[in-house]
Amino acid sequence: MVYTCNINNVKVIEYDMLDKGKYFPLVALSGFTARSCLYPFMLIKTRLQVQKQNALYKGTFDAFNKIVMKEGVRGLYKGFWFQNFFIVAQMSYITTYEYVRNAVKQTPFHNDKLRSFIAGGCASIVGQTFTVPVDIVGQHLQMMNLKKPPDQGRSTFQLRAGPALDVIKDVYAKYGVRGFYKGYLVTMAVYPPNSAVWWMSYQKYLELLSAVSPSWIPWLIIQSFVAAPLSGATCAVLFAFPDAIRTRVQVDKTEFVHTVITLWKEEHFGVFTKGVTARLIYSSIFSFWIIFFYEAIKRFSVLEQYKDEITW
Repeated sequence: MVYTCNINNVKVIEYDMLDKGKYFPLVALSGFTARSCLYPFMLIKTRLQVQKQNALYKGTFDAFNKIVMKEGVRGLYKGFWFQNFFIVAQMSYITTYEYVRNAVKQTPFHNDKLRSFIAGGCASIVGQTFTVPVDIVGQHLQMMNLKKPPDQGRSTFQLRAGPALDVIKDVYAKYGVRGFYKGYLVTMAVYPPNSAVWWMSYQKYLELLSAVSPSWIPWLIIQSFVAAPLSGATCAVLFAFPDAIRTRVQVDKTEFVHTVITLWKEEHFGVFTKGVTARLIYSSIFSFWIIFFYEAIKRFSVLEQYKDEITW
């Protein structure tokens, strides 16, 4: 079944129109590629959010320069290999999103923006259940040895696996299994709303853009180069403070209320912009990359009987 928007008759590729054997492997590959390119911004964002005021870095670009100078380029990828377990969360996220969005089509909430809002929120709840343990270990890896130069003498295996195993053992010894879900509730308060707003704003931006975009511009370009980055930037600004709280809770192992009070004492109104530049860069580029590949992959993965009906 082809679902057609009433805006310029743009066709949306639904879940039941896809060849799953092509779709899921390509989605996993695109996620790995995007994370490989954008991981340094994720690492910088984490360090900026955890530091007190400007104790180590004055901002995104200062952090980038200092990390490269003191730790080498590899310092920008600290914890990268472990965080590729995010692919499991990514696959559960996208599967849930497509399934829920397709299911909601048969309900009174069949409006495209509402469907995306509901599906985005549900997908994040499922995805974050897999993500939180990986995120906690990954954040500790990103914060390791900030004042020490990288150990050039360690083997590749030690650099990739050793620190991760050390962090896992340390977290488990101190907090048990619960330690891997520290900040889970605050994560649920941040990411599902973020995801829901992202997908809803993405649909809204598409709606606005479709009314003013020349017909000769490919719809994929509008989706990935304009609507997606705008959605990413919107959420980066709206959820900067909640994300800073989440990061502090998970890294410092502090309680929610204590974290909010501490952040306010340290930063005052700066809490609303803490790490926001790194978030804007990461979120905008990541949104572009993911949607470009997501929408292109859906077009490449569409079943044979629908190929002539798809709008590029």
